[in-house]
Amino acid sequence: MQSLENSNNRASSSRRPLFSPLVVNPLRTQGNLHFPDGSAFYNQKHNMIITNTDDHTIQFYDATTLLPLKGREPKKLDSLIADFSYHQETDTYLLSCEGGYIYSYNASRHELKQLKEFEEYVIAIEFVSSSFYVFSIIERQEFYLGILNSNKIFPIRSKNRNSYCFHHLAQKKLLFVSLDNGTVIIYRTDNLPKMPIFCSISAHKVSHAVVRIQSGILNGKEIVMTATKDMKIKIWQITRGTMRLLRVIQIKERTGGFVYLESYKMIAMICGSNSIQFWSITSGKLEKALDMDKNERYVLFLMKDKNTVGVPRCRTNLIEFIQLYSRGDR
Repeated sequence: MQSLENSNNRASSSRRPLFSPLVVNPLRTQGNLHFPDGSAFYNQKHNMIITNTDDHTIQFYDATTLLPLKGREPKKLDSLIADFSYHQETDTYLLSCEGGYIYSYNASRHELKQLKEFEEYVIAIEFVSSSFYVFSIIERQEFYLGILNSNKIFPIRSKNRNSYCFHHLAQKKLLFVSLDNGTVIIYRTDNLPKMPIFCSISAHKVSHAVVRIQSGILNGKEIVMTATKDMKIKIWQITRGTMRLLRVIQIKERTGGFVYLESYKMIAMICGSNSIQFWSITSGKLEKALDMDKNERYVLFLMKDKNTVGVPRCRTNLIEFIQLYSRGDR
């Protein structure tokens, strides 16, 4: 395997990278602590990787050297992270935990605060402004609008359905809320705390809730991607006050986490238990598949250059990196 630093140098020396993924040297967390569900994410401002291991701590690593960051001691949570959201302007994370706690972590100040405590699992969380956020609690047929530095929360009914995940389009001020019946409701967030409904879509089959929503730019226009466990990813575009379906990508295996590779017009996703697959947004075809070992993987994250994907390997202390570069035309 090739080192991550050498790979970055090689990638930057080529004018126009051609897609040719390969696995490079991994990050190994300290103390042989494992990733029960693969929790890790990347912070571009500080060029660091944040991990959440089975002792409920979050650790901080330099994304270039892959060594622990000096001056950033590990922080202790009550339980494992279920979901997170990052607000770039304030450099703040919201962390929802399986034990019912919500934390904020300010990366600039290296400051962790407990915000809320509930008896049930907080399954999803998302910033909708620098001071407002939404979150959902398992088996509750509503979600909540919270305010940082305030105990006040506003319950929002979601058509008597459980809310599985959120995604906020900051520029358009639209919040996507997935329900357990395959519907996605889109709320306007330009006049908080009021959140009127913009529109709703039957994104997937009734028995398949949308479990992941992402957005990106394709040919200069913003697109939204929805994924379920029914082995489909749908590509949407907001047009004339509604959502227009552009493409359906039919996957042949159970899907996990995915990231959008804007430069390549592809989606990288975990398929089955040990395959990383790369699918074209424009053609809907499989471009490449990397077979990994038998350890399960659930999440992916993009690194600073948008040309490297991090993949935590569950029940181990390793994060693998897939370098996407090569040379030539795309």
